[in-house]
Amino acid sequence: MKAVNEDGNLKAEEDSDRQRPSPRCTGIMERLATHLARQLARHADAIGLGATRPWLVGFSHGPDSTVLLTLLARQARTKPLPPIVAVHVDHGLRQESASEARTAERFCRSLHIPCRVVRVVCNGETTARRERYAAFSTIAAEMGARAVLLGHHKDDQVETVLMRIIRGTGPLGLAGIPALRALGEARVFRPLLQVPRRAIEAARRALAVPAIEDPTNSDPSQTLRNRVRHELLPRLREQDPDDERVLALARAARRLRAAVDGELAGIDYAREPGVVRLPLSALATLSPWAGETLLARALQDLDRAVPPSRHLARLLALRDARVQARVEARHSWFAVRERDAVTLRSQTPPRGLAEGLADEDAHA
Repeated sequence: MKAVNEDGNLKAEEDSDRQRPSPRCTGIMERLATHLARQLARHADAIGLGATRPWLVGFSHGPDSTVLLTLLARQARTKPLPPIVAVHVDHGLRQESASEARTAERFCRSLHIPCRVVRVVCNGETTARRERYAAFSTIAAEMGARAVLLGHHKDDQVETVLMRIIRGTGPLGLAGIPALRALGEARVFRPLLQVPRRAIEAARRALAVPAIEDPTNSDPSQTLRNRVRHELLPRLREQDPDDERVLALARAARRLRAAVDGELAGIDYAREPGVVRLPLSALATLSPWAGETLLARALQDLDRAVPPSRHLARLLALRDARVQARVEARHSWFAVRERDAVTLRSQTPPRGLAEGLADEDAHA
């Protein structure tokens, strides 16, 4: 097994024995457990390590969430972790989803971890993601949870950055999936984001735990993420086996995001139900990246889908436009240039239905 690289990413070699855990797999599992403990300690204040408010763990019973939940259960035997509750969201997208939910509950019982099963109605991956996070947010609020832990890993990060390049996302979007972000009063935390998929699979074999594989994940025709995973990424890895070039791009984008956060520090604006008013005195001084970020936050305040960067640039151009100039996302929101502000107003129906303007990231 290779050492940890400059990003802190755990590197693992492929195990030729797919049936039984080899000493190499066991070593990877032990390293992964150590990595998890360090990530929890590093973000202890943000996620409430050692506190009494519970942690939720998003649990699909796929390999990633299964390894995360199992390692947390093992660590809870010897360390003072908060109470852990698994949350399984049944999206109803496949016939097997109800039986998989029952399987997830049985697995949680084997770990002595309570499991909440939430059934939602959705018509595709985009609405599935929205409903999933809405479920996490609702349960976190009900239980007073301090953190929601998710099993996203390094391969998810690489795929997300490549997807956003394909979709024409602006520079800030290339920062990829954040390790830590707010979700209402709780925090979403992804402690395995530096760990490659193959290391997680090796750890699963070493732990000898079952996992559910979604068959649609292996079909490139199903989603853009699948096409990136099965067609684009293998070609890129012929030249860059450890994804260092894509990850370097994400690091640069995160530095830009930090600079933008500095620009936006202290900027406030008026909000009321269905209306956000951004003063021109603030918009006029911002870099294009900071201006687009401020507009994206305003749209989120309106509970609207954030459009791709090219549409945010059109919206930002209102700061230099004539009074009463207008930009609209039909059936979702519109923005008007006023004498001393750009005012955004929501329209019905709710977020996610803006025609031609939604920038989706169904997995993250």
